[in-house]
Amino acid sequence: MFRLPPLPPFTKASLITFFVCLVLENVALNFLGLNPDAVVALMLTTGSLGLENLWQLFTHPFLSVPGPRGLTDFLLSGLFYWWMMAPFEARYGSRRAAQLAVAVVLGSGIAARVVGAFFAPAVITGFGEIVSGVIAAYAWALRGQGALSFFGVIDLRAEQLLGLLVAFTVLQFIVAPSAALLAAGLAAVAIGVGFMEWVQNQGRPKPPRKRKDSGSRRRRNGLRVIDGEGQGSDEAPKWLN
Repeated sequence: MFRLPPLPPFTKASLITFFVCLVLENVALNFLGLNPDAVVALMLTTGSLGLENLWQLFTHPFLSVPGPRGLTDFLLSGLFYWWMMAPFEARYGSRRAAQLAVAVVLGSGIAARVVGAFFAPAVITGFGEIVSGVIAAYAWALRGQGALSFFGVIDLRAEQLLGLLVAFTVLQFIVAPSAALLAAGLAAVAIGVGFMEWVQNQGRPKPPRKRKDSGSRRRRNGLRVIDGEGQGSDEAPKWLN
C-alpha cells in the first residue's frame, strides 16, 4: 500500500517554503515581467573560485528551472524529501533535521564551486542535494537493522539504498556530464553519512574515568583518615592528619 509518513514541523515548513518559492518565481517571470537574470543571480553558478556571489550557496535550494521541467523536478524531489526527511526528523528531532539540511546545502555547494572552477561551468538549483543527504544519513543510521519500505512497494536494506543512491548520482553524470553536479551529489552523500556518524557519536556514553586510589579517604576540609592497625575491628583506632 502506497503511503507517506506524517509531516513533522521542519519537514512541513520547508516543503511549503520550497513550493511557495516555486510559485512566486514562475509568477514573477511569466506574469510580472521579471528579468530572468535576476533569478539566475540567485542560482548557484560555478566556474570561479572567487568569493563573489557567495549568497548563492544559501539561495539556490529555493530556486527551480523555470517552466514544466522545474515543476516536475519539484514534485519528484518533494516526494523523496517527504519520504525520508519526515521519518528522520521524527526520530532525531527538528534541530538535527535543520542542521543536516544546512550542512548538505553548504557542503555540496562548496564542492560544486571548487570542482566547477576547473571544469565546464554549471548552474545548480533546487533541493535535490538535501534529498540525497538525508537519504544517505538515514540509510547509514539504519544499516544492519532490517529493510526500509520504498513507499510501501519495495523493501530495501539500508546498504542497498545507499548503494542505489551513489549509482543514481553516477548515472546522472553519465546522462548529463557535469563535474560540478557530480561533485555536489557525491558531497551530499558523504556529508549525510558523516553527519549521521557525528550524531551517533554524540549519543554514545563516554568511558568512565578511572579514579586514583590514594590509599586513604580524604575529607572536604583537607583532613584525611588513616586507618590504624587491627583491620576488620570496629574498635580499630583512627587518626586525623
